Amino acid sequence: MGKSGILYVVGTGPGSSELMTLGAVRTLQKCPVIFYPVTQSKSGQQKSRALETVKDAVDLGKKILLPLEFSMRKNDSLVYEDAKEKCLAFLREGKDCAFVTIGDPSVFSTAGKFASMICGAGFGAKFLAGIPSFCQAAASASTVLCQAEEDLHIICGDEWFFDGRLTKELSSLDGGTKVIMKMNKSLIQILLLTVELGIEEKCLLVQNASMEDERIIYGKDFAAFAEILLADESFGKESGRYFSVLICRG
Repeated sequence: MGKSGILYVVGTGPGSSELMTLGAVRTLQKCPVIFYPVTQSKSGQQKSRALETVKDAVDLGKKILLPLEFSMRKNDSLVYEDAKEKCLAFLREGKDCAFVTIGDPSVFSTAGKFASMICGAGFGAKFLAGIPSFCQAAASASTVLCQAEEDLHIICGDEWFFDGRLTKELSSLDGGTKVIMKMNKSLIQILLLTVELGIEEKCLLVQNASMEDERIIYGKDFAAFAEILLADESFGKESGRYFSVLICRG
């Protein structure tokens, strides 16, 4: 029996192909099969930020490209199962596969569950780190996330806002820097919450870090920016809200 293939879970970084690691590029160059997550807009158009990043760094002409409509919802079990079976078929043939994911595969990524399923079936998986969006957000704003003995807290915005934990968490910034991600449904409310708590001057918002449409909004402009979002629900909804990082530093 021949050697089985390996699944490589590749972090493509925050969005710019220039920020992909050499290891990621070299791994994708040698993998004949690449799985990539896609999102679908209301118009039915499919997009993959991870694949768009890879295209500028790796020749995909002879690759087998398999789009997978993943999300972080709990009802994606059939999507995961279908993806697993496709991947296992290639691995049994001895073909290495790659799963590309925006940012780093260890932070809020669909790739972790997929890799666990592959490992559970008796095959190997290796992770290649990518620059996380919150690190690039800090770099884009030329700011520091934490120093010396300071703490860094990474928070899921939607979940923490809607269950009430975020208000308590932001009531004091003495415990270190708070980085809030995944605010697709709660961005406006969270911006206004910082104003209500009087901490907006200690915060900044970065959208689409490292990309051509990168935007940095400082705390003093949060109220005005929230009004813009309220007046135009479609503004930034396709990507800006999803790729938003809020940094609150005491």
